Amino acid sequence: MGSKRLRLLAKLAISGTLLFLVLRLVPISEIIGALRQTDLPLLAGAIPLLLAGPFVSAARLGILTRAQGMRSSLLQLTQINFAVGWYGLIVPGHLAGGVIRWYRLARLENRATEALAAVVLSRISYLAVLAALGVLFLILDVGAAYGPVVFVGFVPLLLLVGLPAIGRWPLWRSLGRRVGDNFLGQVLRAIGQYRHLSARQAAALTGLAALENLLGVAVVLLLAASIGVDVSFLALGWMRSVVQLLDALPLSIAGLGVREASLLVLLEPYGIAGERALALAFLLLGRTLFLGLVGGLLEGIRVLAPGSAGRPEAAEDQASTGSALPSPSGRLGTPSA
Repeated sequence: MGSKRLRLLAKLAISGTLLFLVLRLVPISEIIGALRQTDLPLLAGAIPLLLAGPFVSAARLGILTRAQGMRSSLLQLTQINFAVGWYGLIVPGHLAGGVIRWYRLARLENRATEALAAVVLSRISYLAVLAALGVLFLILDVGAAYGPVVFVGFVPLLLLVGLPAIGRWPLWRSLGRRVGDNFLGQVLRAIGQYRHLSARQAAALTGLAALENLLGVAVVLLLAASIGVDVSFLALGWMRSVVQLLDALPLSIAGLGVREASLLVLLEPYGIAGERALALAFLLLGRTLFLGLVGGLLEGIRVLAPGSAGRPEAAEDQASTGSALPSPSGRLGTPSA
């Protein structure tokens, strides 16, 4: 049995076990009862904020792609973000989502190594701000007793703001020379391009990541309020960071089980009943499904639009037949049979 199959089985086991345990604690009938009481106007109010997220994420990715000399528009990057949501329903997982985003961006500009560097650092910037905001919200919510964790939480943010300095590290040039002119060497040199990223660009990158996270917290707040979960913005802010950071670990399938168990534990000290905590978890799953379906609709429109087959970005639709993939040189080639 291959290692990939073993990892998949392990994730299925973790997700299945956690879901089994939480549903033993809270009957599914009680969760459905809580969902039936959903305030639909509040639920609808979360939709515009939810749809704004991919645009802000695209603006953040645009800073990193332009630093690589790429010229993808905000609309093109937003379309890629929505497409990732759709394909993520088929191949769940943040790693798979990152691969899809890289592939689409590489196909769009025919620059695989630069696209990979931008996608990786875009993900790092998001997680760094997610962790820092989580620590900040926790301190503001429960007091200065958690002060010692500030250092741990804000180190990623400081590293993010220091991206220009990171790009200047001799490590990238040294490794690039040792690795040679293969794909890995080109990626290392592409990362080194961020030495040209100004402090203003790094601050904009951080600000957009913060805005994207704050929009996410606002969505969670509206979803929580729609089912009667009366918890403050600050509390939901740090809980969301905890859940998303756990979800980023390759432990489960699309966060199933991890999200439910985490919210059940985190919301209990706030007096939130188990059925409402799990109802919120299912609404968050619904959020993911909604974005994926929007992405699928946009993908269908793009593929079926007249002349779509002739556009460079349409070529990735042939990926399922193995017709073209980014080659190690950073260009697009046809793989051997």
